[in-house]
Amino acid sequence: MSTGGYGVSIIDIEKDSPLIDKTLLGSGLRKDGVLVLVIERKGNALASPEADTRIRVSDTLVCFGRLEDIRKKISGFKE
Repeated sequence: MSTGGYGVSIIDIEKDSPLIDKTLLGSGLRKDGVLVLVIERKGNALASPEADTRIRVSDTLVCFGRLEDIRKKISGFKE
């Protein structure tokens, strides 16, 4: 099955991430075609997080989009 380069990636936000303390809206992820499906934070899952949700150190983002776009926008990704 061809996915056209789209998929789901799990991203760990580390202390040097440029996304720390930005809201999802302010991060520009959506504008770049990266949709955050879930934020895992301290053992809790924030499903379909709101645009004003802030990204914090040690968050894990479950994202959907073009894998190449996710790699460009977010450092420290793993498949």
